[in-house]
Formats: sequence, C-alpha cells, structure tokens
Amino acid sequence: MTSEIRVNKVIPGSGTTVTLGASGDTITVPSGATLAVASGATISNAGTATGFGKVLQVVQAVKSDTFSSSAASWTDVTGLSVSITPASTSNKVLIIPSIQSSSSGGGNAFAIDRDGTRLAVPATVGNRLSGTFPAGLQLGSAEIATTSLVYLDSPSSTSSVTYKIQVYCNSGGTQYVNLSQGDADTGNYIRVSSSITVMEIAG
Repeated sequence: MTSEIRVNKVIPGSGTTVTLGASGDTITVPSGATLAVASGATISNAGTATGFGKVLQVVQAVKSDTFSSSAASWTDVTGLSVSITPASTSNKVLIIPSIQSSSSGGGNAFAIDRDGTRLAVPATVGNRLSGTFPAGLQLGSAEIATTSLVYLDSPSSTSSVTYKIQVYCNSGGTQYVNLSQGDADTGNYIRVSSSITVMEIAG
C-alpha cells in the first residue's frame, strides 16, 4: 500500500534537524523531478556520495582539413570549435584538445577560448607570449608534432558555452595545423586530423 503526504514545507518539531526515513531506507527522487538547492545552501555528506563526477554528455569536433596562420594576434583555428549546454551551474566541463601542427618559426602558442575568455593562461612576464599550451615547434619540413592538454573548466552556466582553439604567431613565422611546413606532394609527407573534445561532468 502506498501513502502520499502533500505539504509545502517541512519544519523540525524541535531543534534544527529533519530526518527522512530510517537506516537502510532508500529515498527516491522520481525521474523528471528536480532536487533544487537554493543559493547559499550547503549539502553535507557524512556517508558515500554517488552520481557526482559522472560524464553527462560528450561533444567533439574533428578537423580534417588544413589551416595556417602568420598573425601576431589570437586567431581562431577554423573547425576546432564546440558548443555545450551544461545542465547545472555546478557542473564542470572537461576540455581535451589534440592538435597536430608544425611551424616555420618558434615561439607560437595555442589557447583555449571560452566565449571570449582564454583559459589557463598565465600572467604575461615581460615580452613573453602567454598561451594555454605551446604550438608545434619548428621541425623538419616533413614533421608534425602533437600538442594536447586536459583542462577542467567551471563555466557556472546553464546557457550554451562555446570552446574554441586559437593560435598566436609570435615570431613572424607560420603555424600549420594538420600538415607539415613542407607539405610536398610525395609519400614522405602526411596530412592528419586534429580534434577538441568537451565533456560535461556532474558537480
């Protein structure tokens, strides 16, 4: 037999604690319902919490065409952009870019940009370029380097958030993505793909 109680608020009869159920009981929040925690409230856990840290959704963009830039300014790498809409402001977004690139000059950098804000960028010291991670170094004409990073972001949003990769060329050279700087049409040269993957993690 199932009983149902309908109330708008439950207040302790004495003290400041309300207990739901007894030891060994399971309290169920039905599918489709929302357990809301007001701003400023605290959820404390003296037992074992489950559900936190789960991957809620995964979005990926794979870039299979080529790109190059010589701009001494932050420039979007076309095709390396993804949008994700978190379900809760407490959820995190794990960002995993993997970029195949080469350079005709050193000192270049990639950055992860979230809606106009570059992430994990250190403070600039002197004339040094500050990026999220280094671009492929100046290599042999047929060589390509893989550069990648794992970064956990806290967008604190339930609106669509866009993450994209940008590049800055600091030395007057050119940064190439998915191809080597030589890129001759022979079997000694290759073309590859790059990607950016984002995962919503339950907070």
